Amino acid sequence: MRYQNNDIDLSIIIPAYNVESTIETVVKNISKLIEDANVSYEIISVNDGSIDETLAILQKLEGKFNLSYVSYSENKGKGFAIRTGILSSHGKFVLYTDGDLDVSTNLILEYLKYLESYDIAIASKKHPDSKIHNIQSRAFLSNLFNFLVRALTNLSIKDTQVGFKIGRGDIVRKIFNNMVIDKFSFDVEFLVISTLLKLKIIELPIEMSVKRHFVLKDIMQMLIDLLRISFNYRFTHKYRKIL
Repeated sequence: MRYQNNDIDLSIIIPAYNVESTIETVVKNISKLIEDANVSYEIISVNDGSIDETLAILQKLEGKFNLSYVSYSENKGKGFAIRTGILSSHGKFVLYTDGDLDVSTNLILEYLKYLESYDIAIASKKHPDSKIHNIQSRAFLSNLFNFLVRALTNLSIKDTQVGFKIGRGDIVRKIFNNMVIDKFSFDVEFLVISTLLKLKIIELPIEMSVKRHFVLKDIMQMLIDLLRISFNYRFTHKYRKIL
């Protein structure tokens, strides 16, 4: 069933980069979960310059499961892809999640309930009830990055980087409209701005399994972007001026 824009309860944004083996399963799993709960929804997947069959699969799925997609030929980064999807969304609430099955989507409705009391709910590997399967090198680098985030931005959030976050649609769209980070550190920028807005944020448990190693160039880009965020936050006060 297709919904009018002003009738959509939940927008689900899925960035997609070379996920031909998983994107259809992710879309189907989410659709079944949401439809069984009788929640009006839209799924917006953003094909971020994939060079495999991801786009062809999205084209096949378009019009099914309340799915639409955006596509461009150049890989611009996860942050850019999610921002593109969020700014074209219409839901009263907006969630973004990955298209690779690393993060379980079974908790979407549980997270949605928390928005009765909070503005934003985010997944956290640090939550005591989280179930995490992670390779040792990735866990070490994740902990190091979280330490640097706290040191450079004063964020008290224990884990910024899990690709599973939900918030009130009008607030989330406002924040992303003022963001500039296109790569993986966009989550930090999102949470820095959210904190400056004094939004109520809760960290919740998640189930995830990641077997891929970090790529060196991605690590370097994350650090560069983190320094950029810190500079905008501490010295130019860019985020305060925008908001």
